[in-house]
Amino acid sequence: MKKILLAAMMLLGAVAVNAQKAVITGKVKGLNENSHVFLMNIADPENLQPVTVAADGSYRLELDAPDGYARFLIVDAPKGGVKFYVQNGMKANIDLEIIQKNEAETESKVNYTGDYKDCYEFINKEEYYQTIQTPMLEKYYGKGDNLTFAQWRQEMEMLRDRQFAKLNKISNPVFRKFMREDINTKLEKGGLSWFAEVGSKADDSYLAWMDALDRDNNVQEAMMYASGYKKFLVPEGQDKSITLLNNLNNLFTNKEIVNKLADNEVANLFEQAPANINDIYTAYCNVTPGREIPAQIQGLYDHYKTMVPGAKAVNFDMYDMNGKKLTLANLKGKAVYIDCWATWCGPCKAETPNMVKLYNHFKNDKRIQLVSISLDKNQAAWKSMVKKENLSWPQYIVKGEFDCMLCKEYGVTGIPRFMMFDKKGNIISLDAPRPSAPNIIEWIESNLK
Repeated sequence: MKKILLAAMMLLGAVAVNAQKAVITGKVKGLNENSHVFLMNIADPENLQPVTVAADGSYRLELDAPDGYARFLIVDAPKGGVKFYVQNGMKANIDLEIIQKNEAETESKVNYTGDYKDCYEFINKEEYYQTIQTPMLEKYYGKGDNLTFAQWRQEMEMLRDRQFAKLNKISNPVFRKFMREDINTKLEKGGLSWFAEVGSKADDSYLAWMDALDRDNNVQEAMMYASGYKKFLVPEGQDKSITLLNNLNNLFTNKEIVNKLADNEVANLFEQAPANINDIYTAYCNVTPGREIPAQIQGLYDHYKTMVPGAKAVNFDMYDMNGKKLTLANLKGKAVYIDCWATWCGPCKAETPNMVKLYNHFKNDKRIQLVSISLDKNQAAWKSMVKKENLSWPQYIVKGEFDCMLCKEYGVTGIPRFMMFDKKGNIISLDAPRPSAPNIIEWIESNLK
């Protein structure tokens, strides 16, 4: 029998549990002998539980689940999955077919019948991030000079209320209550924090929001506070990350949270291989003197200290619109400014007009080549957007999304990400200024030799 695991991500609600279990049945097609699927409860995400699937792909789940929603995830090849709402006492049949379109792309087809189909459709069509945060980031990314926190909150709440209007049409009152609470929590504890990404000034209302965060008991809220502190409260002229590391013990009283914030800060920094990586490492070690450095952090430092400006670039594969492979080494002879992006990334798309302006400025300059590399899974979506937006500079895609060599070697764990290499194939920066940066042209010019 095929070795198959099926995953369900379940977000727990606060209402009483019905003694009758939820029963989910169906078939999974398109798997192979190497497929692995898990049942995962979001309250215990590390505890992945295998589900028995028959040779014909059929399965049956009996879930003693509090009211909430769940996600079937196929976590390895072929990748694919489906989200669904689950509530004790419900019965539904979910057939899932994974279609391998090409080497790097799969498609999930779903047939859902049974209870709460409107709930299933809502959570698949009304993603919080896509319907609230993404439009806001696209609107203000690189254009938030005059944006106030009050305006940011008001506009996000307007988008939230539009979502609530759709939610009110759902018949299940438990689902409506749960989703309203979930969306509000994500707005207060997630969406509003993105002001630090797009805003240019911390007004009194933002500072009050920061002060209200439970930064000494809640890691997520501590991270949001640290993000706002770095962006708005570090004095001009000081290295933001080193200043944060030096002040963690003054800003937070919970030592466990202090260490987690330090780990998170340097993990992101080391992947950018900054010129002052050794100074950052020293500041990190001084946060908790004598503490054993986590192996992952030490490994990142050991790897990226060899990739600081001036170091030899690591080669990687990419593919053009016709599927032809080339490597970074093929671009040697000109400096290369690389834009890592994807069609689903709001901040990436917000940079597109600026990338167009940057390309038009340098398109006749024989010293440099601008390149965009997509991390899309859906190649059709990538090709469609390139054509629709008339992106006329070289466009490439990698295979494997964030598992590709580019991402692994250069620490690309989030996008947009910009890098620059010199004409000899040496690293100039793994975290180059964005096209929207006020001094981007001057910065590029200063690195052309």
